[in-house]
Amino acid sequence: MTRLLALLRIGAVALFVVALSACDSGSGGGSTDSGGGGSSGGDTGGGSGGGSGGGTEDRNSLGFSWHAPGDLLPATGEGVEDWEEYVVPMTFPVDSHETYLNSQVHSPGGGGYGGGSQCDAANYAYPWRDTFCELRSGTNRATRNCPSTEVHQGVDIRAGTPAICSAQSSTSNTTHNTIEVVATEDGYISYIGSYTVNLNAGGRIYRYMHLNMAMLDVALFDDVVAGDRIGFLSNHFGGTSTTLHLHFEIKENLDDAGFTYVSPYMSLVRAYEQKHSVIGDLVE
Repeated sequence: MTRLLALLRIGAVALFVVALSACDSGSGGGSTDSGGGGSSGGDTGGGSGGGSGGGTEDRNSLGFSWHAPGDLLPATGEGVEDWEEYVVPMTFPVDSHETYLNSQVHSPGGGGYGGGSQCDAANYAYPWRDTFCELRSGTNRATRNCPSTEVHQGVDIRAGTPAICSAQSSTSNTTHNTIEVVATEDGYISYIGSYTVNLNAGGRIYRYMHLNMAMLDVALFDDVVAGDRIGFLSNHFGGTSTTLHLHFEIKENLDDAGFTYVSPYMSLVRAYEQKHSVIGDLVE
């Protein structure tokens, strides 16, 4: 039922945007974006799906697409088809650049992939892929609904382009200042560790990992407003390094379980669509 409602919502919003585009073209008023919400999304030069008329392009000018929640890469764990949007509305945590959700372990350059470069173009392309519940080491990684406790408790977000990745991977990670990471809601900074920053907001905890910890824009207990810069995407990992990405988690205060890791995937899908004023395509 939750998935059906989500699909109905996608269809309804898409029909609304197409209808609005038709009204705009009928009045001879040029291309106007409905809803605002960030950059216009024209960076990649055209959307997926083609078709005649301006409606399709206006609906998805980025070519943004995404796999269903819980649809992990084969042999990387058992995902959960969780269509819940735990935070709506939510400011998308990466500012200015297009972003790509995929596995840091089982994609090119990852330890479970068997070679390649983290800057491979395949890592900077749609569709998005969920990694919540992906198998990881450790035995105490509890979540709301993953079938194992040896799992990934968040999702991984790459941002930018292969060229940006190559430039940053060849310089000291204390200098990374290209891709801004921002607060998702109004709140305060409740924890800063060696590679983690926690934001308490809206009765929940957002966990940001692998930022450039040498160039944070926040200090412990600072108040922040949604969209305020927290720092920059990097690869810090407590004295060592990982791939260039933001690991992002949401801990929701659930009545039956207290603060528990929940899937951020669908909240990120909606926030990304809102930011770029597009409706992404669900890959079946």
